[in-house]
Amino acid sequence: MIRIIHQNQLIMFRRRIPCLDPYLDKVNISLWPRFKMIFDMHLNSLRNANVRTLWSDDVHPHYVMRRYAEFTASLVHINAENGDGQLDLNLERLRMAMEDLLVKLAKMFAKPKLQIVFLINNYDMTISILKEACAEGGKMQAHFEELLKSNIAIYVEELLLEHFGDLIKFVKARPSEETSSSVGSRRYLMLSHWLRTSPAGGRLPLN
Repeated sequence: MIRIIHQNQLIMFRRRIPCLDPYLDKVNISLWPRFKMIFDMHLNSLRNANVRTLWSDDVHPHYVMRRYAEFTASLVHINAENGDGQLDLNLERLRMAMEDLLVKLAKMFAKPKLQIVFLINNYDMTISILKEACAEGGKMQAHFEELLKSNIAIYVEELLLEHFGDLIKFVKARPSEETSSSVGSRRYLMLSHWLRTSPAGGRLPLN
């Protein structure tokens, strides 16, 4: 309704018909507090959510995150042309509350790797929904893309440590002062040494 009023005001301004401006301004002023109250209810529901009740032992995107993404995407789409700063501020507050809840849900998983996978799946789903609403992206989408990128990097590091932990420790323990001509040969010797001394013979674990 707020968006409709704004569009009508723009149309009347272009047609130079200012007679309804006072009335539309009053309607707009009466609608914003109501919208703010409903928005704050959404915000408080995230802040006061019971993590244990919402959590399930499943790394797939959480239904609360999906609802948040769809709600945010609809507002981003509506606000794409208007660019209302007040709405952007409210969306930022909602995003922070949702991220806090998502991190709390992720921490319920016993294994760190599952925590990261859970976050990656939720961030990826959110980005997909935001892209449908606003193809050119935006600050909200860019923020979740950064979160996705950083968590993927953490996940890769976790996998490497899980399968090549001894090799990584061995490489980090070596002196870093190497000439460019000897880097390749030294790395080959280090890898050969690890393969010979590793209890598993350098093989990846199957489980």
